Amino acid sequence: MSKPIGMIGLGRTGLPVATNLLGRGHQVLGYRRTDTGDLTRAGGAMARRPREIAQQCDVILSVLPSPAALDDVMSGADGLLESLGPQHTVVELSSYPLAVKERYRRLLAERGATLLDGEISGTPAMTAARAAVILLAGDKAACEAMLPLCRDATDHAQYVGDFGAATKLKLVANHLVAVHTVAAAEALLLVERGGLDVKLAIEVLGLGAGSSTMFKQRAGRMAARQFVDPAPGPVGMLSGYLQPIADLGVEASVPTPLFDVAHQIFRRALEGGRGEHDIGCVIELLDDHASNAPHESSQERKAR
Repeated sequence: MSKPIGMIGLGRTGLPVATNLLGRGHQVLGYRRTDTGDLTRAGGAMARRPREIAQQCDVILSVLPSPAALDDVMSGADGLLESLGPQHTVVELSSYPLAVKERYRRLLAERGATLLDGEISGTPAMTAARAAVILLAGDKAACEAMLPLCRDATDHAQYVGDFGAATKLKLVANHLVAVHTVAAAEALLLVERGGLDVKLAIEVLGLGAGSSTMFKQRAGRMAARQFVDPAPGPVGMLSGYLQPIADLGVEASVPTPLFDVAHQIFRRALEGGRGEHDIGCVIELLDDHASNAPHESSQERKAR
């Protein structure tokens, strides 16, 4: 592309996306409300105002932390919205309620611009390693036109259907993250309390049929009780998805008993001040629960 790619949001996820694009030869013009200089050090350029992104870029990727941040960048002083036109495609990769994305899709359409529903499934570390998945939904032709660019940002990008499908799939992905993390914590406690060789068990279980991405990524961290510095997937970040996942289950009339238990456990972690801890910290909650639970005698177990 002769014009630079616009990048709105250069935090934990946006910066790796921009860096990967630079590594594939793209020019990147970024905007961050509090510029840290990271993009310029990586070889990109920075805009002073959001509208400069629209004035210089036809394709804009957005990864912002909240709907309030999106409102500020889109509709605030020197916002993006007023400078958008038919030549623009905005790929909204942030995780917001679908109603927020729908609202901005309508606002952009009034100016002739296209907004795509995008999501990134994967941690910031996975994004940096090109291992995250970019999901695109919306106008099929527009999504397919964006797939080569997204595959320059990560090795995995997929068109997943009509507008809203990416947002819903991200919720399903985080449903699995929540359930699999609690399952991995339970399994590791079985290993520890069962007197097994922890290092060997992690290696063997990671190769077997019962493994999962969460087990492979977090079993070692759980065993070491290492949940900060760094916290690749904080409880606070996952917690933002939990109620929307529960709402999706109700909306779709799908029972979610496993997720409901995981939801309660992560809520306890958040209420216990673990918002900045990696999600693997749930092993400590389960460990504490097991330690404090009343123990049955062998005769009681037989009677039961």
